[in-house]
Amino acid sequence: PRRLVRYFCKAWKDKDYERLWWTMSKDYRKKVSLKKFKKLFVSDAEINGGLLDENILEAGKTKDGNEGIKVELIFKFPRAQHRFVMAGAERQSGGQFRLVNSPFIPLDLDDL
Repeated sequence: PRRLVRYFCKAWKDKDYERLWWTMSKDYRKKVSLKKFKKLFVSDAEINGGLLDENILEAGKTKDGNEGIKVELIFKFPRAQHRFVMAGAERQSGGQFRLVNSPFIPLDLDDL
């Protein structure tokens, strides 16, 4: 899960939204289209400038039993607050991990 989070953050910094979307679980991708997913990250970048760097702090279990990785997200705009969030990763049937909907993914401000 740590490598998956690093991979995700690298794609986020590169603005490679399709690669980001494919790191998500199959269930998540069924619910959220690539177009909507990209919009989440583009809207978020308008507020904070986009992801500059990340610090992976610790690993543990989430409330629903998935793997959790606590991450500090650092953004390009100096005034943007760092976010401390938990990224949730779920083991898929093939054994690989995929990210699930968690506070790691930007909020949809149109859907509050």
